Amino acid sequence: MSYYFSLDELKKEMADSRMFSRRFETMLTFKLNSLKELCGRLPRENEAFFIETKKSFTAFTFIVYLMKNAGRVNHLYIATYSTNERIINALLRWQEKGLIGGIHLHISETIKFRMPKIFERLSKLHQDGVLELSFAWSHKKITCLDTTRDSLSWKAPGIMVRMRWKSNMFS
Repeated sequence: MSYYFSLDELKKEMADSRMFSRRFETMLTFKLNSLKELCGRLPRENEAFFIETKKSFTAFTFIVYLMKNAGRVNHLYIATYSTNERIINALLRWQEKGLIGGIHLHISETIKFRMPKIFERLSKLHQDGVLELSFAWSHKKITCLDTTRDSLSWKAPGIMVRMRWKSNMFS
């Protein structure tokens, strides 16, 4: 018999844990080929969807999905490690079309060295008042959207939550 733990107790604890995990996954996890298959609705108030995909999709894909299903995005907040020219251009096009209001990018400060052209472009857009920009050491992949119908959050990989923002969330 071990002085520190009982193998039988450990096995029982793991079995209980697995059972809980199975129930949890059955209730809240969706296995998808694409976002179009996403259970036919957005999360309800204070509800979370845990999404497992067979094919990958990004937070950018999620933004497109939400614009189609939740309406105009009044405020968009993206915390990320990096971005690219195509994503910046698409966000700006949607903003010009009125599909997105304010954009705030919170991006890893290392982008200055890793992607100097992207850093320069974002800095110029910030100086021109097109978007809000903040830098810090970050490896997050979080997107928050305040739409005409809902407030939603996406945390990669694969968690979507509907919630109420604090009144000063985007100020």
